[in-house]
Amino acid sequence: MKKFLLILFISSGLSSCIIFHSPRSQHVLRQVVYAQSKTMADALLNKNYDTFLTFTHPKIIELSGGVDSLKKTFKKGLGGSIDIISVDVEKPEKILKFRKTMQCIIKEKVVIRMSSVNMTNTPKLICISYDSGVHWYFIEANPNTIPKIKTTFPEIDPQIIKEAQEEPKYLKDKN
Repeated sequence: MKKFLLILFISSGLSSCIIFHSPRSQHVLRQVVYAQSKTMADALLNKNYDTFLTFTHPKIIELSGGVDSLKKTFKKGLGGSIDIISVDVEKPEKILKFRKTMQCIIKEKVVIRMSSVNMTNTPKLICISYDSGVHWYFIEANPNTIPKIKTTFPEIDPQIIKEAQEEPKYLKDKN
């Protein structure tokens, strides 16, 4: 399976520029971004912050004070009163090519436990690749973060921004 994924990553990076518009290349790219988003989500859930940060956009790392600062924040947790119970991601519907990047939206479902109550959050992830879909970065978006995302990441397609502006849903789970 690992050999297959390695071949998939290499082949998608080499061929996506040539055959990007074919349904096959869209399928391959959706598989690659989904696999990487799943790895990122699993890393967050398992507190593997080194792996998680490989999918965090370098500008976000820089604006947050660097890798060490972010690791300290993660290790400290969210005040000790919030635990991440599960993180699930969906496959993207389509990949767009814009300003020498590839971009898409992935819907995410995050269940957290706060004060003995489970809450479900459904944000969207803006996914961006600068190397023809070989490696992807993920930026959590909601209406409150969109203005900052627009100024920090001018390379993000306006269609992606528009789709990401949908308000995430917060649901209190019944126990």
